[in-house]
Amino acid sequence: MHVRYVAGRLRLFFNEWKCITQNPLILEWIRGYKLPFAETSLGNQMLTDKTFPSTEDWDMSKVISELIEQGAITQCEPCPDQFLSRIFLSDRADGRKRFILNLKHLNSFIIAPHFKMDDLRTALRLIQKDCFLATIDLKDAYLHLPIHRDHQKYLRFSFRGKLYQFSCLPFGLASAPYTFTKLMKPIVQNLHSKGIICINYLDDFLIINNTYEGCCNDVNVVVQLLQTLGLSINVAKSQLVPTKVCKFLGNLQVSLPKEKVEKVKKWTRRFLENPRCRIQEFAQFIGFLVSVCLAVKYGWMYLKNFEREKFLALKLHNMRYSACMLLPSNVNSDLQWWSRSIEHAYNDIKQDNFKIEIFSDASLSGWGACCAHVRTRGWWNTDEKGNHINYLELLAIFYALKCFASSLTDCNILIRCDNALSYINKMGSIQHPHLSALSKEIWRWCERKNLWLFASYVSSNDYVSSNDNWEADQESRALPPETEWALAASAFRLRKVPDLAIETILQSLSEGTIIQYGSTYRQWWTFCGKIGISPFSGNSTHVIIFMQELLDSSSNAFGTFNAHRSALDLILSTDLANDAVLKRFIKGYGLQGQATTSSGTLSQKLVTLLALTTAHRMQTFSLIRVSNIRGVDAGFQILISDTIKTSGINKSQPCLQIPFFRENSKLCVASTLKEYLVRTEGKRPPESGFLFITTRKPFRIASKQTLSRWVKETLELATIDTEIFKAHSTRHASTSAALRHGVSVEVIRQTAGWSQQSQVFARVYNRPLSQAKAFSTAIL
Repeated sequence: MHVRYVAGRLRLFFNEWKCITQNPLILEWIRGYKLPFAETSLGNQMLTDKTFPSTEDWDMSKVISELIEQGAITQCEPCPDQFLSRIFLSDRADGRKRFILNLKHLNSFIIAPHFKMDDLRTALRLIQKDCFLATIDLKDAYLHLPIHRDHQKYLRFSFRGKLYQFSCLPFGLASAPYTFTKLMKPIVQNLHSKGIICINYLDDFLIINNTYEGCCNDVNVVVQLLQTLGLSINVAKSQLVPTKVCKFLGNLQVSLPKEKVEKVKKWTRRFLENPRCRIQEFAQFIGFLVSVCLAVKYGWMYLKNFEREKFLALKLHNMRYSACMLLPSNVNSDLQWWSRSIEHAYNDIKQDNFKIEIFSDASLSGWGACCAHVRTRGWWNTDEKGNHINYLELLAIFYALKCFASSLTDCNILIRCDNALSYINKMGSIQHPHLSALSKEIWRWCERKNLWLFASYVSSNDYVSSNDNWEADQESRALPPETEWALAASAFRLRKVPDLAIETILQSLSEGTIIQYGSTYRQWWTFCGKIGISPFSGNSTHVIIFMQELLDSSSNAFGTFNAHRSALDLILSTDLANDAVLKRFIKGYGLQGQATTSSGTLSQKLVTLLALTTAHRMQTFSLIRVSNIRGVDAGFQILISDTIKTSGINKSQPCLQIPFFRENSKLCVASTLKEYLVRTEGKRPPESGFLFITTRKPFRIASKQTLSRWVKETLELATIDTEIFKAHSTRHASTSAALRHGVSVEVIRQTAGWSQQSQVFARVYNRPLSQAKAFSTAIL
């Protein structure tokens, strides 16, 4: 079929599309795409014509004429419920003008689903040595998809007193990338079924084959299929003749095209000459650097300072990208690196051939490492001891590299450790500058020797089977912590316990227990000094008074008091574990329930219990509105009315079921929610209808990042490693626990918000099933 124009042409190839897909949504789009509105009331648009300068007015008129000729837009008459948007022009890479319909306001009413797409990283995983490559670029890709006649009125604009509307998918619609990616999926699946290795990124296709002839055949098959389906190919921008060097997504092999090199130079010169700019401008610069980092070795390392300065500027100006910022002088060295290095920047396609494998570990006393069964270790000096364990883990990696890789150059090294992986693999972070600075120091050491690191996690099971890991762990613990051990040892000596036995007794305490006890001992020492007794001679009465003072301060959670009792039981001669009065005191505190819980602790408890019993994301909890919480006999029902990640066309919004858990009131989510509503009723801002608010004045709406931090703090109180397990880990933990307790996969899918077609959970966690039961009750 020969069709002269591109705009909306896919509707003419409906039967051809039916041959490769039966997806009703895609076939509906081919007939006419309807905009996925989150709400139907869009409000009245009273826009007047924008006046352009004479030159721009002429350019605009020319581009609009071209769009009319292509069939992309048509002149129309006013109608009820129409929606008008502003228009402007931007420069194309070839010097021509691109027409932009500014849909920013309309997009606020559009559902734009979160989705994943293939990119250069996917390509790098598939490319083999000496393989042949070809690329195909679609011409005016979005314009192929027709807009349903009833929805064209929402894509209108005015120019020179005349009204126009788009009849096909315009550039700038929030849902367009998702829609077009989903549209291309049946094409890619069809090609994969024929044994063709190809990657699609919006309007770009990359074809990979080990032989020249095979790649030529694959190109012919792909071109024929695309044309059969009505898609137009931009021959000028495509590489149809197989080659070993080809441009895909703006990258030449894994180096940069000249135009991108020049653009980086232009940006860096601008900020070096004038450090004052708008936050949006600096964010655009960072975004461009992110797009080229896969082709710039060590580039990620020199981005972190930029990202942190943007983060701090947005925080200072209440997330206003239009505000101005002044770049500090400490970013100049990174700007100079980009300006100096971009000319000859490159990156390796493969990085999985490792010259050596180094195992490292750290404790609070020292570090240890092992490579090819050669062991080394060291102890922290006075300055190093005060650092967080994550910092010490990074420092252990650095020392291990200096021991085992100081003579190496031009190779890849595998680091095996049980922490701090992301700081190595991501070359730093934004939130923790001291950790990022050490990570940068490590990577700069590697850069000078052209070394590349990859850090891999080793689980506790791997430690058992790997002598190297065990040796690194043992070396790191060669010197035990002095202070808490010394205090406990002194207490045992006062009880006449032989020194040889004391060491054996203290070995029963884990490092985490010693750290936790240390906090108790410091507070106990202060208390004993205040009342004039020895820390080793206190009795149960003293302990009760001590705990009551802690309780009155409202700074301790219930679980902490049991830890206090265990810590003091270790150093006092009194048998605190079996003291009837002390047991009654702690039980009485526990029965006070939520009433004695601080607002911060109650907030942490509620969001953590919600995460575990509903398996939803923090975004969902941040959008809970008090008006959508309905009390029922069994507990509460919470309707989520706002758009969330899983919202979509023909998809129902989640309704969280929160039953009372009468078997254990301390774990009852419904009771905790009820108490939280009472405690926050007078604190919630009048304009805020959301459930969660911050814990300190002035009270504000708690963001999903705040909720994540609360869950993370709760995990830390439970001595869970939050470098490995994050707030989102509750989703994995709860769904897995539900399945282990016999909850059906269908109930888990429905509760967690997965679609019925989702097979991931069933494949990974498939177990024998019992009859369905309530998800939240099974978790608790």
